[in-house]
Amino acid sequence: MVALLVLFVGAGIVVPFAHLGPPRHDAGTSSHRSGDSRRPTDPPRPETVTSVVPAAGATGVAPDTTIALRFSQPLEAGAPEPSLSPPVAGAWQVVGTSEMLFSPAASFVPSVRYTVTVPGGTSGILAKSGMALDAPVTASFTVAPGSVLRLQQLLATLGYLPVGFSGPAAASADMALPQPGMFLWREHGFPASYTSL
Repeated sequence: MVALLVLFVGAGIVVPFAHLGPPRHDAGTSSHRSGDSRRPTDPPRPETVTSVVPAAGATGVAPDTTIALRFSQPLEAGAPEPSLSPPVAGAWQVVGTSEMLFSPAASFVPSVRYTVTVPGGTSGILAKSGMALDAPVTASFTVAPGSVLRLQQLLATLGYLPVGFSGPAAASADMALPQPGMFLWREHGFPASYTSL
């Protein structure tokens, strides 16, 4: 605001005169703030996979691992399940609203590379909003090499070693993991230098 003084010389009167500039725009009262990138008229966003466990490219993965997929939006019921290559027996289940878990019925095979494929497009995974993945999503991981101790336990159980293995029967999902138990000589009379090993 610029204040001007108008001086009436003849009358000796000084009158203040206020000059108002153009109206200012208050950014704080704007109905659209710069930080809000979405408007009510924006179309729904497509479904996306936000995380995969084991991570893509992971190595040394435990043979009894559970695969977990997390999505950006709640899942529509009855959507097609992801697939594994090579195929693995097991079951997918939705946990909460936006996560899928795969529990293998048996151990993943040591040293094998597996690929998880999440189907995309209108015939693939759908969100409750009706939005689909733009395209299929794939992620591969490699299972850790087999345990030498577990190999010895299996060979002993099958009779390929001069010792047997005594322990509880392993669950299918734990077959590739070392199990608690003891090695026992099948016969007597082996030299002490041999049995001490």
